[in-house]
Amino acid sequence: MKGGGVAHTNGKWRTITRMMKSQSLSILALQETHLTEEHRTELERRYDRVRIISSPDPDNDSGKGGVAFLLNKYNTQWKDVEIEHTIPGRALTMKVTWGHGSSMRITAVYAPAGTAVEKAEFWTSLRDIWRRDRTKRPDVLMGDLNMVESALDRLPVRQDTASVVEPFVELRSEAKLKDGWQETHAGGKPRYTFRTRRRGVVNSRSRIDRIYVTDELFKSSYE
Repeated sequence: MKGGGVAHTNGKWRTITRMMKSQSLSILALQETHLTEEHRTELERRYDRVRIISSPDPDNDSGKGGVAFLLNKYNTQWKDVEIEHTIPGRALTMKVTWGHGSSMRITAVYAPAGTAVEKAEFWTSLRDIWRRDRTKRPDVLMGDLNMVESALDRLPVRQDTASVVEPFVELRSEAKLKDGWQETHAGGKPRYTFRTRRRGVVNSRSRIDRIYVTDELFKSSYE
């Protein structure tokens, strides 16, 4: 969203809610929302087809971080979701009833984009939270991870530091999650999701926005 909680970004919310309607999307995860509770309430009033579940940054709700889920009221059981602010402003988990009585846990993340220390602390904290209570592990992990597992997911090729990658890989392995795109397109050219746009330097591309799912969900999912 790049600051979806401020007034001049209202057009983004209009575009997103229209897309959810036209494409019949059930759930959408957003990052970098900068969404105050006052603005969230106003948006729900304005776009009454969706429920907005938000986890703002606890220290700077309108100017930093923030993750959110949008639920389409017309094709989800939006009143019955269970919400966990796993890491406020960075990781938001939702348990939603799906299909004929089954449920699914989805975690949306907006990982830190700062130093390797900050990134490592985030992934280590999330790994440890789910180690302490395995029932909290998600069926779907999605969002802006601000890191890559493989150096090939950056251009120019560059590996993230081991202190960042290792706790994430442990988290993913312990939760039995797999990168759906990578599983489907293994060996193919990476589909980059982010590129820098700076003058006078070599700009880079990376696949930092990803979706991980359990094997069971992967077998029944395709885009």
